[in-house]
Amino acid sequence: MSYHLALQGLTVKQLIQAIGGYQLTSREKRSRELLEEAVKSSNTFQNSVIEAYEEKAKRREEDEQGRLKRCRFLQEEAPRFQSGIYNDEFLTCVDDDVANEATSAFIDRTGNESLKQAICVVCAGEFFKSETDEHLLEDIEHKNVLRPSHEHPGQHLLFGMLLYEDAVSICDGEYYGHICRSCFKDLKVGKIPSCALANNLWVGNVPAQLSVLSLPEQVLISRYYAASYIVKLYPRSRGTRSSSGPMFNSALRGNVASYCMNTQDIARMVQGDFLPHHPNILAATIGVTLVGAKNIPDRSLPGFLHVSRQRIRDALVFLKENNPFYEHVQISEDNLSLLPDNGVPVQLIAVVKELPNDTVINDEGSGYVLDEEGTESNEYSGNEGSVKQ
Repeated sequence: MSYHLALQGLTVKQLIQAIGGYQLTSREKRSRELLEEAVKSSNTFQNSVIEAYEEKAKRREEDEQGRLKRCRFLQEEAPRFQSGIYNDEFLTCVDDDVANEATSAFIDRTGNESLKQAICVVCAGEFFKSETDEHLLEDIEHKNVLRPSHEHPGQHLLFGMLLYEDAVSICDGEYYGHICRSCFKDLKVGKIPSCALANNLWVGNVPAQLSVLSLPEQVLISRYYAASYIVKLYPRSRGTRSSSGPMFNSALRGNVASYCMNTQDIARMVQGDFLPHHPNILAATIGVTLVGAKNIPDRSLPGFLHVSRQRIRDALVFLKENNPFYEHVQISEDNLSLLPDNGVPVQLIAVVKELPNDTVINDEGSGYVLDEEGTESNEYSGNEGSVKQ
């Protein structure tokens, strides 16, 4: 056999393997032309290439024989298999009625109605509505097991039961509520559900003085710090680049993400039992990035970044009177005087960064939800939650 034919039938990799016991330069290994020149210059190389080609041809012939053998077997055995297993309906398309029925069942299980959620009035747990049943609260059996063992002035009992008030609905003067299967099973036998609010799990509503605090205000009165926060804001409408009015914050949306922080650096800013902390701590714990928007005035920053001196004072007074961890806290008038009456602290304004390239919006979340115009929008969600202003 001519080695020229063998050269044409082998790849570069196969040629190198055929001459594997001999030395080849790196240039010859990278170039087929140089590799062929090396083969032509050596009878030993030529014999090795011919042997490799013959071995390859032998394997190919064996593979072909095996394929033909399998084909003959299938042709001989196919009638027996078809008569014993298959029938005329094999691999035929299903009827339209079957496809429509399957589609309807899928929609029923994944539609809005099936995915509706309800809150159990007994344990305040959130469940799929299909996992709960609505009951007339006056008809609940064994109401006595839902009476708290130690009543609190903040508790409002309904028919002698401690229930989650926000989940109670009123229709024609009657009180209704959803109860999950687990709680209802226990109530049926006169047993207090393990997760019931009446089972010493009631903590009450968040006090009004604390529920109104913004993120910076919470940071200023915190005793301990576990995370830092990065606030990322971008225009709600695509193409918005600048603002000229205080109502621009209604056109912003974004998210707040929490990260681990260097607690040793923060510890240096904490002034013993004096609260609120110095406003400089805001720059170390909160960062603000504006994506795709330019020249946003300070007054247009969203309300959740605003700080109110009076709200902080009211919150600290309440905590001193009601929280043992704040019992010995001293309210620092000096630090309070450094805070605005109602605005964004200068320490936060100083750390605001602008990111004019808004392509990051599409990179971070592409096409989860359709916006009002029917186009894809990106609703960010961070560790702490989304932000819309």
